[in-house]
Amino acid sequence: MSDSAKLSEADKAYFAGLVDANSAIHIDRRYRGGGLISREIILRLNGLSKGQVDWVRARFKHGRIIKSKNSDGHCLRFGTRWAATALVEVVGHVIAKAREVSLVFRFASAVGRSGRRLTEEQERVRAEVDQELTALKRGA
Repeated sequence: MSDSAKLSEADKAYFAGLVDANSAIHIDRRYRGGGLISREIILRLNGLSKGQVDWVRARFKHGRIIKSKNSDGHCLRFGTRWAATALVEVVGHVIAKAREVSLVFRFASAVGRSGRRLTEEQERVRAEVDQELTALKRGA
């Protein structure tokens, strides 16, 4: 569980700044045997210093460090559940990526982590979020 409820206003603003300046939010698709088996929304914080990585992980207790392909520095990856958990505390502070953050919440609340087959409504919401994220990346 996250300690995000204990974040000061300064911490919230700092994390929101990292999200605005260094984040990428996208849908990760996983395939097996020629078919799509799952989709997950991913929050990546790219190009972070070691100090920034330590700061984020100390406050949220999650975030997998991954090798960054396109930037210098470190990269943290949060899956749907932890992305939503981390972002819920800073949603009012995020400015540049506010639309993307709202899509994380929409995706997480519609799909959840039930492990069951998704309903038609959940599939529809997931597809809409996927389309909106793609359109935002293209600058539409």
